[in-house]
Amino acid sequence: MPLSDRFRQEQWALVTGASSGIGRATAIALAKAGYSLLLTARHQERLEESKQLCLEAGAKAVDIFPADLTDIEAIDSLVRYAFERYSIRIVVHSAGLGYFERVIQQSDAHALEQINTNLISAIYLCQRVAIAMLDQGLSKTYLVILASIAGRIQTAGNACYAASKAGLLAFANGLRQELWSTPIQVMTVLPGPVKTAFFDQADPSGQFIQAVDSFTVEAEEVAQAICQGIERNKMEVVVPNYYAYLNKVLSLSIPLGYRLIHWTMARIKSR
Repeated sequence: MPLSDRFRQEQWALVTGASSGIGRATAIALAKAGYSLLLTARHQERLEESKQLCLEAGAKAVDIFPADLTDIEAIDSLVRYAFERYSIRIVVHSAGLGYFERVIQQSDAHALEQINTNLISAIYLCQRVAIAMLDQGLSKTYLVILASIAGRIQTAGNACYAASKAGLLAFANGLRQELWSTPIQVMTVLPGPVKTAFFDQADPSGQFIQAVDSFTVEAEEVAQAICQGIERNKMEVVVPNYYAYLNKVLSLSIPLGYRLIHWTMARIKSR
């Protein structure tokens, strides 16, 4: 289907994981900034709720596309649907999941699900999005990839989740290099713990999120950082800022950095 004149003139953004959490908050923030939106996630009912919130926030138009992005055929269908109908300037990939369990206690199924969802599916999606963006021919586009500070700063209890996000960071950084001379800006986002429904599954006991409560941020804060990062053409955004300083300590001395992390987490858990 060719683009209509109306949709050629409008600014469209595609947001994955848009049914809740950071994805929904980012969609609302983009709606406030004047973008029309294509939202995708697994659950249609929650997508409908996100659609209504985005319209109330000021989006000119909102479309939804329920999809399970661990299915490669669903990824192909989503990208084809999006780029055949709309002029997509921004893609925010925020879909992901986690299980905060120690390695020796984690099931094979949970380990595989995290790698497939957070890394493999992201690789498939970003590859297809990059091709479609280049074919679309806009002068400037943005591919925003939600990673995690866990991809840089690993702690006990989330090793497999951290591995999936570290792999995603490596992929995104390599992709950025490959697309350096193209109109596509690849931006990675590294949030710390965020107060969302993510932890209902990742940490059902509530012990982790309770321990790090003073270090958590709201989804809206991450969404605002994403919008600012796009405006400033950033390659990487860390939320909140103090994790960026800890990351610098790690880059200077890995032994010192991890001793500091271990000491800090031990102090937090002993409260």
